[in-house]
Amino acid sequence: MHMMARSIHQSEPASRGFSGTARLSAWLLSGTMLAVSGASPIWAQEVTELGEITVTNEGQDPFGPGDGYVADATTTGSKTVTPIREIPLSVSVVTRQQIDDRQPAQLEDALSYTPGVTTSIWGVDDRFDQFLLRGFDVGTAGIFRDGLSQKVIDFSGFKIEPYAVERVEVLKGPVGVLYGENDAGGLVNVITKRPVFDTFYEGFASYGSFNTFEGGFDVGTANEDQTVAVRLTGLARDGATEIDSSENDRLLLAPALTWQPTSDTSLTVLTNIQVDKLTPNNFLPVAGKNYPASVGSFPRVSSTVSRTTTTSMPITADWDTSSSTVSTLPSRSGRTSGSRPRKPTITICITTAWRTTRR
Repeated sequence: MHMMARSIHQSEPASRGFSGTARLSAWLLSGTMLAVSGASPIWAQEVTELGEITVTNEGQDPFGPGDGYVADATTTGSKTVTPIREIPLSVSVVTRQQIDDRQPAQLEDALSYTPGVTTSIWGVDDRFDQFLLRGFDVGTAGIFRDGLSQKVIDFSGFKIEPYAVERVEVLKGPVGVLYGENDAGGLVNVITKRPVFDTFYEGFASYGSFNTFEGGFDVGTANEDQTVAVRLTGLARDGATEIDSSENDRLLLAPALTWQPTSDTSLTVLTNIQVDKLTPNNFLPVAGKNYPASVGSFPRVSSTVSRTTTTSMPITADWDTSSSTVSTLPSRSGRTSGSRPRKPTITICITTAWRTTRR
């Protein structure tokens, strides 16, 4: 106890000595600063000017093929060019890359991997595409071509060739009434291939099941001023299906032209000339159910009695201009992104079609 008291007693002078040391250090440091300030002047560094950097991000073309299997913008969900993430609806897009990889024979085959869609619900029937959308049979009334209705009339409709399609967009739910009278399941909007301001060309030839020959081409170019672009898509097919004496023939020619006098204004004319010779479903009675089995086999009938020939030539013109701005809705974070230019679309439809059905 005595030693501890002595140690505490000796520590008090040390504390006072530390205070004097701190004052001495402060005085020495102040002298150092004065010495530095009195030294030679500090020369300014040489200024280097950097070039101007412009960063732009226009996003994908909502009428284009998309990026791989992903599309980030659409016109189907709101009839305006809008990112899919900003549309509070269920929209699925089948891109051109997916169509090229899977090579669907008809539109319903292109939709077979789309959520909420059930395809080929009535078996093989080449008169029109058949599928369910959220349980509703919309294949005969819910197909649109570039925003225009393409309904089936009198059990016969105009088939869509997947090779002439840029992308397929599916709008699900009762919001399909955005395009007029529709079922509660939604609708399918098919986007036609459009001209691009570049030169490209491709072609193919194939031989498949049931002695089917098929060939096609897709070419396009633009002028030097980048004001006019043209595109021509064609296809020819001669074949059959799994039904004896059936036909699966098609001739397609789809010219298109885009005139773009300024960066904000463009006029696009799309044409689709198509001649089909297809065989629809054949329903035959079942022995033992529709007639007594003791009668024997049902007599063989040629399928030419139910052969359908369809010829169509729709012409569509789209006029786009970006002279107006539309305010955007608040984002998920609660902040508004202000107003930005969007292209309102004025569609002028000139459609002429003729159809000949031979049964």
